[in-house]
Amino acid sequence: MTKQEQQAYDEALKRIEECRQKKGRRLDLSGLGLTAVPSEVGRLTSLTSLYIYKNNLTTLPEEIGELTSMEWIWASDNKITDLPATFGRLAKLEKIELQGNSLAVFPSALYSLEELTTLYLYGNKLTTLSVELAQLTKLKKLWLGRNRLTHVSVVIGQLTALLDLDLSGNQLIALPPEIGQLTALTELDLTENHLAALPPEIRRLTALKKLFLHDNPTLGLPLEILGPTRFRREATPADPKTILDYYFETRGNQGQALREVKLIFVGRGEVGKSSMVDVLQGKKFVKDRARTDGVAITTWPLDLPDGKAKVLMWDFGGQEIMHGTHQFFLTHRSLYVVMVDGRHDRGKQDAEYWLKLVRAFGGESTVLIVMNRQRAHPFDLDRQYLADKYGVKLEHFFRTDCERPEEIAPLRAAIEEEAARMLAVEERFPVKCWEVKAWLGEMKTKGKDYLSDEEYAAICAQRGVADGGEQQKLLRRLADLGTVVSFPEDVKLAALSVLNPEWATDGIYRVVTNEALRELRHGRLARAALRELLPRDRWPQAKHVQYMLDLMEKFELCFAVAEGDGAVLVPELLPDKTPPLADWDAARCVVFLYEYPVLPHGVLPRFTTRTHTLSEGRERWRSGVVLADDGAEALIKADYDANLVSVWVRGDHADARRALLKVVRHHFEHIHARIKNLQPRELVSVPEHPEVTVPYRDLVLDERAGVRTTRVTIAGARVEMEIALLLNGVESPAERAGAGDRLERAPIHVHGNYIEHMTTDDHSSHITARDITNSQVGQTLTNCQNMVQQQPPSPQKELLTTLTSDVDQLVKQLPAAKADEAPQVAENLELLVKQATSAKPNRKWYDLSTEGLLEASKWVKDFTGNIAGTIGQLGKLLWPGYALPGAGEEKEGAAEKEKKKIG
Repeated sequence: MTKQEQQAYDEALKRIEECRQKKGRRLDLSGLGLTAVPSEVGRLTSLTSLYIYKNNLTTLPEEIGELTSMEWIWASDNKITDLPATFGRLAKLEKIELQGNSLAVFPSALYSLEELTTLYLYGNKLTTLSVELAQLTKLKKLWLGRNRLTHVSVVIGQLTALLDLDLSGNQLIALPPEIGQLTALTELDLTENHLAALPPEIRRLTALKKLFLHDNPTLGLPLEILGPTRFRREATPADPKTILDYYFETRGNQGQALREVKLIFVGRGEVGKSSMVDVLQGKKFVKDRARTDGVAITTWPLDLPDGKAKVLMWDFGGQEIMHGTHQFFLTHRSLYVVMVDGRHDRGKQDAEYWLKLVRAFGGESTVLIVMNRQRAHPFDLDRQYLADKYGVKLEHFFRTDCERPEEIAPLRAAIEEEAARMLAVEERFPVKCWEVKAWLGEMKTKGKDYLSDEEYAAICAQRGVADGGEQQKLLRRLADLGTVVSFPEDVKLAALSVLNPEWATDGIYRVVTNEALRELRHGRLARAALRELLPRDRWPQAKHVQYMLDLMEKFELCFAVAEGDGAVLVPELLPDKTPPLADWDAARCVVFLYEYPVLPHGVLPRFTTRTHTLSEGRERWRSGVVLADDGAEALIKADYDANLVSVWVRGDHADARRALLKVVRHHFEHIHARIKNLQPRELVSVPEHPEVTVPYRDLVLDERAGVRTTRVTIAGARVEMEIALLLNGVESPAERAGAGDRLERAPIHVHGNYIEHMTTDDHSSHITARDITNSQVGQTLTNCQNMVQQQPPSPQKELLTTLTSDVDQLVKQLPAAKADEAPQVAENLELLVKQATSAKPNRKWYDLSTEGLLEASKWVKDFTGNIAGTIGQLGKLLWPGYALPGAGEEKEGAAEKEKKKIG
């Protein structure tokens, strides 16, 4: 052994002996760097839980078979290639975690463990499963993801107690029919395989609540049907029955390929988007072509090598006032063309602006960048820079001029190539649904823009889609595709389905681009005025006008004003000019900032709409608003060039200022949640120095960890600032106690002890990081273990060791609904450990973290740890007579119950 390995071995021997003397039930040897577990471990016959994860073990000692009381072994993140035969003697073993090892063959010793309920073998090198697996009849959780399985044995059907089966990330091309025998199964993950088909028997899994089939291209399941991936724990998964019904109703002669691609053109006004749409279709270039107001949708038929297809080209008007409404129509799984020109030397700036918007709303959709009008203004972009920053392929940059059709050929070829790639996995429609879609499309070509709910139901019933639920699912599917605009869940909008999206967008843009409303009415729109803006030949009835108003309200583009004519105010049409604000001094305000990767022009108008009751009689303009409530005022301004929203709050009373700021933050959080991937950074300014800012999240986490000060630079000098002083303007200390729960963080997914931090969008199943040491939770738990190990031997250290192990176990066992609370649980543990190991522990912070840990322990119904008892004993060592928070009230309540019982 090396010196370090010997030290690790000696430490393990020491812990084993301590555990033996105390007849302990838990032993933690995790993270020591062990290459072998001492054989002395076999003397711990009372042991029920063994933690040996994150070492360098290749096997376990034969003596482990002596641990006949063992119930749970956590041996993940090692290099284990096999288990000793004596392992099979652990007759009481219920859970074993072996993920992240090097097992190439299923360990035969496992087959005799008849009490086993949970088996994690995620991230090994398994290629086959033996028939002996059928002996594990009590198995409820079996995770075999990220192995090398090419097929699943029919024996899988005999594991009828299974509730959760993970086969993701393998090389499966088929499933055995016996999969249908797992009738108790509630969760099945088949993500990232090569499945060519699904067996009909899979429809027998009627207990399924979660089914993940993402990244199986040959199945031809659209992402809208598949729903969120397994790792989007905060999102509601798709209904398994809906997924399977769609799949089997679109197979063979039962389905027909959609063969449509949505191509979206974005860019500032007058860069030539509409001309490009014409020229791509072979039409003649028209100089000084009329600008596009709103969205123009045209169909471009293609003859691709694998058959005919069509591209639906969405040409968005580029006027700045329209940018705020574009977000409602920018979708995932689309092809984007970002167009810029060389006028005013804005090419790079414009390209970045639109690329940020596309990435925010269109996810990882393919983007083509077109540098147009080269004849009048020759220019180029820093292609490598944009490619690296926004994930654009270098071959997807084009220098064009619509007056020279020959220069368009490379762009046209790239679009056709990308369309063919997107259609390689053909989306299919059930024949009866296809007939409905085709009929609706024909109605649109005949000039019908909308139809009532009753008309839609009748059309469906005539073509075999008679069930009301099936009709609604189809309607939502057609809305996803852009075939219709429909909001069946919205009471106000459900009665009308829009066949022609241009009918809706044209109506909205007629309002938001009306200069008279801006100049004369300052955005105020009476119902009679709206009637005049919407020609009767397209909006003939009063309900159509009302629909447009309801649609604008849904998208937070307007709000009702307290007048008798049913008037609304459209914030997009407020004056662009900032009013005089000379009496506002940032140095005398609480200043809170939102720093965006890109600030869409619709954010501030939507905020103004949501908070309009607080700005009544106050200044409103397109990029700002003043709010007032209970003696406090807030000035909110948007700086689109800096991608920044500033919030200044003033007033005589701190509670009133904080209350108003809380309202402001609540509404921004709501807006941010509805705009995918926006994720602004929150900043707090130093009092009296608004130019000096500190990340809000860092301050809260530091304070919760017991840090009292932070260093800032003021006038070139480094200054220590009290964290509480910086945060008191935002929230009171009592409010901040729970602020960590609300902090923005990436979704967390727990694979046994794998706590994975990831960045995903609605449709991506690719995890950006799996290493627990790089995750917030993993790092926090490791910090706790290190702090405890550094303490001298004492009863206090023993209790902390037990507590950290119990919280490790608790985090692992959090239910799916609470998985995203894992960071908070770990932070509470860290705060408690810091207080317990401090020379002067703060009881207030100890109690605060205690309350969080006790609450978390209630979330796991069958949790075997004794967190409350350990914390209570530890508290008595720190403060004689210590009682858990709320213990007095509980005792009093128990006494009252006993009195009633006696009475």
